[in-house]
Amino acid sequence: MTTIPNILTFSRVLSIPVIVGTFYIPFPLGIWITFGVFCAAALTDFLDGWLARHLDQITRFGQIFDPIADKLLVATTLILLLADSRISEVAVVTILTREIFVAGIRESLAKNISIPVSKLSKWKTAGQLIAIAILLLAPAVSNEENNPLQLTGESLLWVVAIITWITALPYMKTAHQNLSKKLKNNHQIIVNGKDIND
Repeated sequence: MTTIPNILTFSRVLSIPVIVGTFYIPFPLGIWITFGVFCAAALTDFLDGWLARHLDQITRFGQIFDPIADKLLVATTLILLLADSRISEVAVVTILTREIFVAGIRESLAKNISIPVSKLSKWKTAGQLIAIAILLLAPAVSNEENNPLQLTGESLLWVVAIITWITALPYMKTAHQNLSKKLKNNHQIIVNGKDIND
């Protein structure tokens, strides 16, 4: 548990209350501090996985907790941005609904099937973090109504929102196959039971 990658993963969770607190520090200092803390937390998402592989410190705790830390960081910052009217409610709901949906599938299949994280899912996570970082910084760069940085962040977030559901398809397919297999096995047990009774 107390490996460097796991410590980095846990630090990502610890950064969340800091981000919430600094988000409400008066402009523009709060924006720059929040941006800096968020970027540092996002960097740990790359470092923990890289170090785990290169130091041969891949643990079950890390495999489970790493995606949870990512989701908590993304969800928290999205809600903060939404509360500050910087992003669309639809984009946030689209992303968070997918995350909860996939987390539920992974949990239900955890005992039977291990679903590896695809490269597209990793790019999706990276895209989310970059989009959020841009949106956090945008007000400090320009106060214009058509802030180019704000528009860039929003556009990237929408692209990511679409990709989130594309990356959910393998989970849905695996869950469907697993459920079908269970129903088939249950049906066979029932049929065999009737045959025995007969």
